[in-house]
Amino acid sequence: IAARSGGHSYAGYSSPDRGLLVDLRRMRGVRVLGNGHVRVGAGAQLIDVHRVLSARGLTLPTGTCPSVGVSGLTLGGGYGLSSRMFGLLCDRLVAAEIVTPDGRRRRVDARHDPDLFWALRGGGGGNFAIVTAFEFAPAHARRAAWFLMRWPWAQAEDVLDAFLRLAPTTDRRLTALCTLSTAGSVTVLGQYYGTEARMRSIIGPLRRISGASFSSGTSSTMELVQRWAGCLDRTVTECHTAGTRTGGQLPRERFAAASGYLRRVPNGAGIRRLTALIERRRAQGQGGALIVDAYGGAIADVAPTATAFVHRRELASVQAYTSFAAGREALARRWLADVRGVLADVGSGFAYQNYIDPRQPNWAHAYYGANLGRLADLRRIHDPDGVLRFAQAIPLRAPV
Repeated sequence: IAARSGGHSYAGYSSPDRGLLVDLRRMRGVRVLGNGHVRVGAGAQLIDVHRVLSARGLTLPTGTCPSVGVSGLTLGGGYGLSSRMFGLLCDRLVAAEIVTPDGRRRRVDARHDPDLFWALRGGGGGNFAIVTAFEFAPAHARRAAWFLMRWPWAQAEDVLDAFLRLAPTTDRRLTALCTLSTAGSVTVLGQYYGTEARMRSIIGPLRRISGASFSSGTSSTMELVQRWAGCLDRTVTECHTAGTRTGGQLPRERFAAASGYLRRVPNGAGIRRLTALIERRRAQGQGGALIVDAYGGAIADVAPTATAFVHRRELASVQAYTSFAAGREALARRWLADVRGVLADVGSGFAYQNYIDPRQPNWAHAYYGANLGRLADLRRIHDPDGVLRFAQAIPLRAPV
């Protein structure tokens, strides 16, 4: 049995070839409760959640793709462009309504089935139970400042180095990401819960790197969601299909990805190895990017074992993302193998479970680290027959 919410599993694990698919997408209601919490159906997409919350001056730390399902994002941790301020999405979870593999409906929280509640906060989607609804404690925020900077490729090494020295350790009200692209540019964008003037001061080390275009402003939280999704000029309904082309065409894209974490700023040679990955992919005539997300702040306030999400001490995550033409998959796979090799050398050896990767070496340890043993014990207790099953489901026994 596999559950599907947003359908964004990179490996397609939410669509089993041989098995039963439980599609939750019609369970998408979002309701603010009397205690200030918000109840979110397991099939809701992020844009649905923000539409309700922003009207009440509330927000949750979510990612930048509006059609991602709240379920998978939460269960795998849930990084977003306000996470250094408000934590991961799983840190905002106060309760979950679930159906366990034996068919029982339960509500779990810090007092009721606390072990299961622990596992649902970062233990990955598709394990332990099918969640039917989430209860979150949202943060209060109506507006935030934002910025977008773009440099020509010649500045890529300087920008990446400056970004890694600044973004994960600066004022936690700022969350930012850096994208190195085969389009021949390097981009840094972010949002700040404070004044635009103060934000400009904080990002001074980046602004001093020559050659950048720069834009900034202050927007409502809903406008920010739409801005980063590329659907600022569309209705919320249209944002559900943000990739739609003119004429209503929905593109079909071949893509693959890999990820890793940086525990410290790489030296000059390490920075060059990361930028060289993009140069190599561009030379192959194919599209791709490295997306570097700054951690720290509220993410690091939580101990690595306090929830199932172990990656609390990382400086930044790195995701390599590539699209490829028909017949060029093998070349893309070789490039991603090179990415994994570089990240194994300059990174911490871990990977983000929400960027699930069928070719990730030692994947169970890479996703769950020191929490793997406890997760395996809980899987054995709550799903001993492996009813919820996919290729990278948490094993019933942790590898030795």
